[in-house]
Amino acid sequence: MKSSLNLSHLARSAGGNRGERGGARFRLILFLLIAGAVAFVGWKTIPPYINNYQLEDWLRTQEPYWLANHVSDDVLVDNIMKEIDSHGIPATKDDIKILANNSRSVKVSIDYKSHVDLSVYQFDLHFVTVMDNQSLVQ
Repeated sequence: MKSSLNLSHLARSAGGNRGERGGARFRLILFLLIAGAVAFVGWKTIPPYINNYQLEDWLRTQEPYWLANHVSDDVLVDNIMKEIDSHGIPATKDDIKILANNSRSVKVSIDYKSHVDLSVYQFDLHFVTVMDNQSLVQ
């Protein structure tokens, strides 16, 4: 009689865990799906930000040269377009505005959009890069 009580207790405890089976597996699959989605979105959206940062950095390094060697607007735009093309930035010559180019200041604005296609959602990242020589004057 005592052995039948023990068996019934084991059967109840085993049946009580049935609702919990697969919970950890489900959470793992959900976590992997979310982590994969975040990695995919990052893989598609981070490169335009890196390209824009590299363009800004290049413009900052060119400021003193352009100020000291006063280049024409056409040469300035051509140099900027070469750098834009080397980074694969989707900007055109129309997106480059020369705001000032004289012996005292060089100021350039580049306003462009980078298209991001996530297959299920598409959007544009809008970048406005402004280069002026105020950092050199201070």
